[in-house]
Amino acid sequence: MSPWAVDANGNELVGTKFFLPGKLKYPNGAWAINKTSTPNPLSEIANSYQTEKIWQALGNIFFQYQPAKWISLKTTFSTGFSTNQLGISNSAETNAGVLVNNKNSASITKSDNFNYTWDNQIDMKHTFGESHDFSLLLLQSMF
Repeated sequence: MSPWAVDANGNELVGTKFFLPGKLKYPNGAWAINKTSTPNPLSEIANSYQTEKIWQALGNIFFQYQPAKWISLKTTFSTGFSTNQLGISNSAETNAGVLVNNKNSASITKSDNFNYTWDNQIDMKHTFGESHDFSLLLLQSMF
């Protein structure tokens, strides 16, 4: 199946797109092909536009304190932020245009996201005598 229109003799008119190549008609209105109503992919590409803008940021703060040799306190706070804008426009000669009665259409979608994680850690290590080790790790997270 070709995306090009045809003349009265059935010869392709290369460069002249036919909007519904699966329902191709001769100039007199008779069907050359009557298979599907899917729009011409070349028209779809030429008449639809999509742009996307994304902005992201990430931050992290870390603090560690060791009040004694056997104990260590750690805290980490991390944040992330992203904003997204998606713009789509379609002319009447696209599948989206056919769905809205052969009219142009456009949309803008915006989204924002903020997230954070706060992790706290207490690490205790102690040796009893020469061969007995005790270790305890306490963790806490909020997000």
